[in-house]
Amino acid sequence: MGPDSGPEVLPHHVLVVRAGGCRLALPVASLRRIVRDLQVFPLPGAEPRFAGLAQLGGEPLPVMDLGVLIGAAERTVAPNRLAVVVGIAGEAGEQLLGLAVDEAIEVKATVPGEQSAAAGRVWVEGEELRLFDPMELRREG
Repeated sequence: MGPDSGPEVLPHHVLVVRAGGCRLALPVASLRRIVRDLQVFPLPGAEPRFAGLAQLGGEPLPVMDLGVLIGAAERTVAPNRLAVVVGIAGEAGEQLLGLAVDEAIEVKATVPGEQSAAAGRVWVEGEELRLFDPMELRREG
């Protein structure tokens, strides 16, 4: 874009994942790492969206089932699973949370329209995907 063409819109980057049989996008800004074969220990009596606890770097890591969170599936988390670790900012600093997914596909650049982003949707290479913002989990309590 030239200097007279107005402000340049910078692309947003998302990680395209599959969870509960659905493709969706996670904002790259919240991603901390992807862990394969994460051993998740289910907790008896926990809500279906809570897959269990894992250990990451010697620290406990709560793991949520992304398929259940988006309402696409019943609990599908196997004991050894792929997890996308995200950081959620809070009053006490950043908290790490694992999101169990079926597949991490790839990072893509996208330029969401104002209406799409407001509705929690983004366009990635001609495909409209639901945008799951991990910060929403903080708002739920």
